[in-house]
Amino acid sequence: MWSLMMIRKSISPAAGDSANTKEYQILYMLIDNKDRVVSKAELMKEIWGGNVDYNTNTIEVYINFLRNKIDKPFGQQSIKTKVGYGYYWDIS
Repeated sequence: MWSLMMIRKSISPAAGDSANTKEYQILYMLIDNKDRVVSKAELMKEIWGGNVDYNTNTIEVYINFLRNKIDKPFGQQSIKTKVGYGYYWDIS
């Protein structure tokens, strides 16, 4: 079982590392909204400023980065997908 300290160490934003910063922002949004599904559109708007140059595949890639860092090493599945809509945090 992972702890929040382990998560922080594995994805905390390093100076100038925008990928880790985006991962951290996504994770923060999911945990902060743990009682509901966060849509891909919400993630795009809040994290990328709604920039239309990015597509929804961008979010899928970052979600995969997060899953590889915080779920796979600990045998967890805390980031869940609501197909066709978005993602939610579930540690039950």
